[in-house]
Amino acid sequence: MDNENNEGESKQRPAAEFTGSGGIKLAVWKHKNDNGPDRYSAVIERTYRTEDGEFHTVPYLRDSDLLRAQQLLEQADAWIEQDKGRLRGMRSADQQSQR
Repeated sequence: MDNENNEGESKQRPAAEFTGSGGIKLAVWKHKNDNGPDRYSAVIERTYRTEDGEFHTVPYLRDSDLLRAQQLLEQADAWIEQDKGRLRGMRSADQQSQR
């Protein structure tokens, strides 16, 4: 799981990814905001394999996937809150150093 942006890369990557059972994956995207706090969004996908062995990724879940998705959403929420707290701490330290 890669939880950090690699700003030097030309291809954008999620800020965090969480993988659960049943082929479910959640990606958290961080959106910089110069006029306020950063924003976050999440994308959930399910990957499955067909009878001929091909893999497909779809943006919808089956009823049996919902509890698995809930666990990933809770992990993502905790990660976002931790990231926000880290950013608040950095901003607070910057403000104190400017005094």
